[in-house]
Amino acid sequence: MSNTITVSNVDIGVCVHSGTYGTAADMLTTSGAALIHASSLTYTVSDNNFQPRDVGFSNQISRVEKLERTVDVTMSCDISYNGAWAIPLAAFLGSTTASGVEQTVSGGDYKHVLRYEAESTIGLTMAYLAIEDDKVIEFPTLTVTDVEISMDNANVGTVTFTMIGSDLKINADAVNSASDLDSLSYPTYRAAVLGGGGQCANHYFRLADHSTGTPLDADDELEIINYTLSMSRPYQRIFTLKGCDSLKTAQPLQIGLNQASMAFTLGSVDSDTFDSIAKWNAGTQAMSELLLTSPDQIDSGEYASIKVQCPGMLPASEAPVLGFGSNAELVQPVVSYQLITAEESGAAAGMTDPSNDSYLAFVLIDDVVDNYGSSSA
Repeated sequence: MSNTITVSNVDIGVCVHSGTYGTAADMLTTSGAALIHASSLTYTVSDNNFQPRDVGFSNQISRVEKLERTVDVTMSCDISYNGAWAIPLAAFLGSTTASGVEQTVSGGDYKHVLRYEAESTIGLTMAYLAIEDDKVIEFPTLTVTDVEISMDNANVGTVTFTMIGSDLKINADAVNSASDLDSLSYPTYRAAVLGGGGQCANHYFRLADHSTGTPLDADDELEIINYTLSMSRPYQRIFTLKGCDSLKTAQPLQIGLNQASMAFTLGSVDSDTFDSIAKWNAGTQAMSELLLTSPDQIDSGEYASIKVQCPGMLPASEAPVLGFGSNAELVQPVVSYQLITAEESGAAAGMTDPSNDSYLAFVLIDDVVDNYGSSSA
């Protein structure tokens, strides 16, 4: 069964999952449960059907046995300040420092730091409600395997999550009912427009050679056309003998190294501003920071903001794409980096949290008081 939902009459609830893998979290009692602004939700549920190998039965199939069940879920969201999209992001990153720390007394401006941990034991429970018939579709436990964030200048950013599910439950078999989902609310919505004029208070992208003593500043700012961040954890489904639930996967196991890469497009070729070929040729280690600040101040405190800090970056294996196609073509270099830990050179100066043992960190300031994720699945 495959289904793609892109309509506006579907409420999707999401929360951090704790407890036994394969059992759903109760969104009425789980801290931080919320409705998520999703632009699309696609899921595929497939049973491996076994057909008899007997040559008899008059060349007709008389019975089919269900074997392994695989559940795959993909969800895309517009990047917004105060958005519930940070809940699956925290689950992927494996953050254990995501509880909000108020920056201004009674200001409601909570700072969350989400680090890319070596391992993640955080899962999700997700359920959606088709309003026209109050039908609940629930994914008891989801493991986030891939995250891609893409932003174009003067446009709304998009984040896409790829997930492995434990199972699919419907209506009475689901822990979360239609009334449970009706009781949840959406966070305040303000789209994060990269360089969006009146839609931002302060946006910048900064990049410089890795330094343990000199933080990034305004002199390191680059004019970029777009920004893409890709992160992956390679997981494998495990089907074990566990009674009558054997056709469903046990908790997936990570089978390889974490991967993360970042790419951006410069406005034009200018080696005095950024010599991408020379840095690629030298294998120069870099560090970067992207900041998006909303024009909305939270109460009397900080402005809502999203910051991405990458303390260790090495040029990708392929040389930067300069785009010399024709005399009439505008040359806009595409520069790619692989994210690494910075153990050999030490922690990058000025980074809020990611240091020697982390690829990156998201620093979010919002008015969501609840913990994004310190529970284990």
